[in-house]
Amino acid sequence: MKHKITYTFVILFAMLITSFALVMTTVAASTDQSLPPRPPTATPSAASPASSTMGQFIELHLDPPLQSLWTEVQWLHPETHEWLPVDGWRGSPTTEDIVLWYVGEENLGRGPFRWLVYDSEGGSVLATSTTFYLPASIGQTVVVEVSIP
Repeated sequence: MKHKITYTFVILFAMLITSFALVMTTVAASTDQSLPPRPPTATPSAASPASSTMGQFIELHLDPPLQSLWTEVQWLHPETHEWLPVDGWRGSPTTEDIVLWYVGEENLGRGPFRWLVYDSEGGSVLATSTTFYLPASIGQTVVVEVSIP
């Protein structure tokens, strides 16, 4: 009887481990369509990268330039067709009245994205950009212009 209980316990434990591995594989596979990762140090930059080959960027130009605004980049999820905010790509314009974000090489050509412009952080949406894709090659900057009504 003791061996039968031990054998049953071993079988149940093996089934539990197998189930856990299956769930983890499914979760990993389902995140393939997640938002693209951004570098942990993604911050607005005051330097214009237009002639630089150091990296690739997305750059927002506002008309009229207002530093009191708040901006956010959103990504269109390909399966749910929902616009989702991209963590790390939120902020106010720099003193040069632009918003600039670095794009990692692993995300080249991804999209579509759009920029939302708010009257303040947590405020009301003033404008939404046209959709755009991230730079297609190293050293490229995608410039998006938004007019504020």
